[in-house]
Amino acid sequence: CWLAVTPDRFARRGRFWPRRLARLPQGPGDLGARMARPLARLPPGPVVIVGTDVPDITAAHVARAFGALGRCAAVFGPAPDGGYWLIGVDRRRLTPGLFRNVRWSSPHALADTLANLPPGLEPEMLDELADIDDGDGYRRWRSTAGPADRADRADRGGVSASVYKRRPAATIHTTSRTETTPAARETQRGSDAAPMTISVFHKTRRK
Repeated sequence: CWLAVTPDRFARRGRFWPRRLARLPQGPGDLGARMARPLARLPPGPVVIVGTDVPDITAAHVARAFGALGRCAAVFGPAPDGGYWLIGVDRRRLTPGLFRNVRWSSPHALADTLANLPPGLEPEMLDELADIDDGDGYRRWRSTAGPADRADRADRGGVSASVYKRRPAATIHTTSRTETTPAARETQRGSDAAPMTISVFHKTRRK
């Protein structure tokens, strides 16, 4: 598992992140350009990218995404706002331009990305999950909880992210971080330099 980090200089600072996780700079450009870089640069094998603003994601979702890539060339996790919280691709079967002309941060992001898939390629869809973009999104997410987990959701303050690692034996280990990190505290102070991340999962193909 890699964390793709912006601003790029924070990829070199270990105090924000678990030391065991490799970090990549996202580089310049819009979200599509930032996601395209790890797709182009990682070793051969399927890749799954998720945002770190999806509090309901589990290790099972990541496992299902890799399982789907054994059957099809692309998999998506749709979000209620018309975007997506996960994209996975089998890079042998997709052409460049997957993120061309996508209207990011709009209700059209998923539809625009699907329109860039090669003709006849049918992606697989995972569960619809909410990503938390702002305070209103957080309140909507909490309001969907049942009585059993409403208290658990109320306890998730600061920056909440789940980190998963896929090992060659195909097991996934999960660690949850819910504390307010130094990065979150910079955001709360109004800094425009606080790092943001996306998680990149890569499965090495067996020979």
